Amino acid sequence: MANNTLTILILILCPIIFSENLAISQKTIQFSNKKGIPFYKAYNDYCVEGFTVDNNGSFYFLSGPDPNHSSILVKYSENYKELYRVNFRDMAASPLFYYDSMLLRLSNDSIVIISPVNGSVLNKIPLQTNVHARVNSYRFFQGNLICDFGSKYGLKSNLYTLDGKMVGDCKNQYCLTCPNGSSIIDDVSGEIVLGKWKTLFVIDSFCLDKRIDYILLKDSTGKIIAKSEILHKTFGGILYQGFPENLWSMTDKYIYRIGSELSSLRITKIDLEILFPQINN
Repeated sequence: MANNTLTILILILCPIIFSENLAISQKTIQFSNKKGIPFYKAYNDYCVEGFTVDNNGSFYFLSGPDPNHSSILVKYSENYKELYRVNFRDMAASPLFYYDSMLLRLSNDSIVIISPVNGSVLNKIPLQTNVHARVNSYRFFQGNLICDFGSKYGLKSNLYTLDGKMVGDCKNQYCLTCPNGSSIIDDVSGEIVLGKWKTLFVIDSFCLDKRIDYILLKDSTGKIIAKSEILHKTFGGILYQGFPENLWSMTDKYIYRIGSELSSLRITKIDLEILFPQINN
C-alpha cells in the first residue's frame, strides 16, 4: 500500500516538475565589446544596460565600456548568430525596448527610434514635459512611455505618448489600475510586469528570503489566476543593474531573463504555454 501511495505521489508531482524543466531553455554568450555581448564593469560585476527581444526571437543588447558617453548595440538572431554591431559615440548606454517593429530608448529627454534591421537612428522625439527633474528610470509599456522621477513624496511616474506628449500621472510604475481604481501590481513587493499573454498580465515577483521567482498570471482585477516557481539561481549570477526589470523581456508567448555565468551572459528562455498548460483561452 505504501509503494502504491508513493507511486501516485510521483505521478502527481512529475508533470509539474517536468513542465517547468521543459519550459526553460538556456544559452551562454561571451562578454566582449568587440566580438560578444557589450558590457562594462560596476562593483566588479558585468553590466548590460539594454536588453530586448523582438517578435522573431532576435536579441538586442546595448552597453559598452564607456556607458556614460557612448554605447554599442548588438543584434543576435534567434539562433544566437551575431547580425550587426553599431557604435553610438554620442549616446550613453540605456535600457532598450522593442515595440511595433521599432527599437526604443530614451536619451537626453528624447525618445530615440532605432531600426531593428540595421541599428540606424530613425528619429529623435523630444519629450514635452513640465517636470523639471532627472528621469530615474523608464519603460516603454503597451505603446506608451512611462518615466519615473524623484520627488519629495518619493518616486513619481508620468505617462507619455510615443510622439513625446505628456498624458498625466500614473498610480504605479506601469499605469495599471483595476476597475475600482486600485493597483493591479503590489508596489511593496516590487512586482515587475513583463507583458501580457492572452488576456493576462505576466508578472515576476522575487522572494528574497526563499530566493525564488514567482511567475504570476493576473487578470485585470489583480487576481492571481496561476503561479509558477523558478529558483532564482536558474537565471545565473549577478548582472549588475540599477533596475531589475531591465533584465527581462517578453514576446508573444516567451519570457526572457539574462544573468551572468563567469565571463559570459546567460540567456534564459521560458515558454509560457508549457509553464502554464492549464491556461487554454
